[in-house]
Amino acid sequence: MRSVLLLAVIAASTTCAVAGPLTPPAGPIAPTLKTLNEVEPRTLINATNTPGIGTNLFNIAQPGSYYLGADLIVPSGFSGIVINASDVTIDLNGFAIRGQPGSLDGIRTAGTTRRNLAVLNGSIASMGEDGIDFAQSGSAANTRVEGVQASQCGAVGMRLWESAVVRGCTLAENGSVGVSIGSGLIESTVARANGDTGFYASSNAVVRGCTALSNTGIGFRVGNRSVVTDSTAAINAGGGILVAESCVVERCSVSGSTNSFGISVSGAGCLIRNNTCDANGNSPGIRVSNSDNRIEGNNLTFNGMGLQITVPGSIIIRNTASGNTTNWSIAAGNAVAPIIQTATNTAAISGSFYAGSFTTTDPNANFTY
Repeated sequence: MRSVLLLAVIAASTTCAVAGPLTPPAGPIAPTLKTLNEVEPRTLINATNTPGIGTNLFNIAQPGSYYLGADLIVPSGFSGIVINASDVTIDLNGFAIRGQPGSLDGIRTAGTTRRNLAVLNGSIASMGEDGIDFAQSGSAANTRVEGVQASQCGAVGMRLWESAVVRGCTLAENGSVGVSIGSGLIESTVARANGDTGFYASSNAVVRGCTALSNTGIGFRVGNRSVVTDSTAAINAGGGILVAESCVVERCSVSGSTNSFGISVSGAGCLIRNNTCDANGNSPGIRVSNSDNRIEGNNLTFNGMGLQITVPGSIIIRNTASGNTTNWSIAAGNAVAPIIQTATNTAAISGSFYAGSFTTTDPNANFTY
């Protein structure tokens, strides 16, 4: 009986099934897979797509997005890639451009001013001249370099122009400046052991979250109306941070700039606030050689001179100094809050109360401790 019921159920299910149409749709059969351009809409840099021109292995002559598919070795007398168009992005795709002795630039521009260029994600090493040159034979504005390491190039690691953005890069052991821009933003970038200044900006620049380490020249050198914040300059032979007019240096750490300076203010109208300047050899932690500057809340320790101000006209408040050969050297004619020599506690402190050793209630006082 059970077998009969099972056959009846199977028969009913079979009669209820609906088959699809047996007649194919009209027209030719069309492919359903994506085309190569849909899978990889960018252009591979090679001899077919971007044939070289002159002393450049590859020439990008049209706007678009381009990428490397392998390491690029650049022989003597050649640059790697020249950009002859605006609105170009080059993704190094994790690969390297490597120069042989006598090579020229890794990536460069040519012709009239180019705009809206980007170089991303890879490395440029051992070029005979610059790693990236967007500022000489063909200047480029509105450029971005991100996630690129430029090392052991004969001249500048990255030479950029106006409205440049450099983010998450490393400039190491280049023959001259690590990174140079006309104006723009540099952030989260390291310049180490370069043959001149680590970071250079002509004017109107923001440098934040960066590290300049063991460069032969100055760690950070910025022109008028620039800002350096939350950055570290250590063991730079030419000095830590040098600023011109109307600049801000805030929350930076500067150390080990022997026989030069920690922070040097050569222009007027600057704000130098909440920085730590330590162990800058025989040099001043902060040196001010112009007027109308505000020097506030800095901690100056174990320098040749803590704070050196050579001209009148600045305001000096809330700074602290200790262990310097000379803690304070301030020219006449400056607005200086009281400088208080603090006393130390004569016994260990344990409990809920301590009277303190400060002898002033002036909230703007400077302290030697």
